[in-house]
Amino acid sequence: MTKYIIMVYPKRKEVFVNKLLENAVSSIQIGVEDYFSNDTKRITSCVRNLFSGILLLFKARLSDLSPLGSNEVLIKKVIIPKFKSGQIVFEGKGKKTIDVKEIQERFDSLGIKTNWSIIEKMQNERNYIEHYYASLNIDIIKSLIAKTCLIVNVFIKNEFKLNPMDLLGDTWVRMISIRDVYLKEKLDCEKKIEAMFPFDKNQIRVINNIYCENCGSELLLPVLSENDINKARMKCTICESIFNVMDLFEETVDHAFNPDSFENAKMGISNINECPECGKYTFSENINECYFCSYEKEYTECERCGIELSLEEQECGGFCFCCYDQFQKIMEDD
Repeated sequence: MTKYIIMVYPKRKEVFVNKLLENAVSSIQIGVEDYFSNDTKRITSCVRNLFSGILLLFKARLSDLSPLGSNEVLIKKVIIPKFKSGQIVFEGKGKKTIDVKEIQERFDSLGIKTNWSIIEKMQNERNYIEHYYASLNIDIIKSLIAKTCLIVNVFIKNEFKLNPMDLLGDTWVRMISIRDVYLKEKLDCEKKIEAMFPFDKNQIRVINNIYCENCGSELLLPVLSENDINKARMKCTICESIFNVMDLFEETVDHAFNPDSFENAKMGISNINECPECGKYTFSENINECYFCSYEKEYTECERCGIELSLEEQECGGFCFCCYDQFQKIMEDD
């Protein structure tokens, strides 16, 4: 039985029972109980409860942040403006609440951080299990629990200022034990990848972050030892899908090494751009290096004005576009 979770907000002069947080905790606890059940039919229930628990956790935080008397406006799908005391305020309408994408958008606008690439992987795993649970390998459930651990641990500490152990009790201990087993399996896969693929360190980093497009698993192994990355193939240990590394290389760079990719996508910018050397979208502005060919910018600052130079400005021989144009005009006048 879940204990009542009392949230205290002195500045708002408010004390209340957070039912959404209670439901999130209950959902995760039931999901872990499903995992340890001998009934194979509870596999899908395990997955649904774990993923549902994460979403309820997110909604609980948005509920906390909703103004008093707003009908939990931040979690409602429909928001309407109203006049109150001569001011326009926004209230939630109806009972329908926001979905994953809308949670992501509201987190982004409020500056609430979580790892959305992991949420996407969890969603892929859930979808796969609900369709193919009859032939399911239990390792995919371990993966899901490991990801749940990571999200829950960081989010509860950062957003609720609580300890997961205080909320989940023995369930948290069981989750940690499952996570540790999975992480060992993941480490074993990475060792085999490094032994059979003698590629550049950045290429190996990307390969270790690839996950199966079919089922979302990260437990992947090389099919054969290979010295040419363009010919390298991987096999999923869960659904046994086989695919070429290069088919997923650029996508993995964007998902795994592009911070704030959701916000950047809305603004039409990206920290990952096309590399002028190899032509792949694997050049990271954050580390000034290409994850595929290790190309680095030859010029980092404009020799004339000192501003940071973009990839496109590398062709200007150490100048930014503006200074290069001015230099060209001077040369023409001479």
